[in-house]
Amino acid sequence: MMDVRGSSVPVYDSARGKWVLPGLEGILHQSLQPLCALTTGDTVRVTHAGSSFDLDVVQLEPACQVSLIDTDIQVEINPSKEEVDQMEREKQEQEAAALVKAAKDEEAALRAQNASSRLVEEPPEGAEGVVTFAVR
Repeated sequence: MMDVRGSSVPVYDSARGKWVLPGLEGILHQSLQPLCALTTGDTVRVTHAGSSFDLDVVQLEPACQVSLIDTDIQVEINPSKEEVDQMEREKQEQEAAALVKAAKDEEAALRAQNASSRLVEEPPEGAEGVVTFAVR
């Protein structure tokens, strides 16, 4: 499996007999090369190491359509919808766990307050019927 990080310096691929860009940039370049234009809302299928991935075009600058002919492009890849949904679920689970913990802490504080309110005040030292002892 090819490392998709790499640099943007072209390397010669003797198996294909041509210069290619390594890493993720090369994979994207190879997938975008046959296209002549992109518009917002397009889906580009990227194939790598036997797997296919669909990339949705969600934003283009300076317009909502661009020509790819003799054009340098900069690509930003955002998390997939599934990843965003998963992160949102995890955030909700953490918030729910925090609420449960806060409720338990509040209940424990109330129990401690109730217990301390039932205690009687200690008599002053030397009062009648007071016994002082030391434990070692």
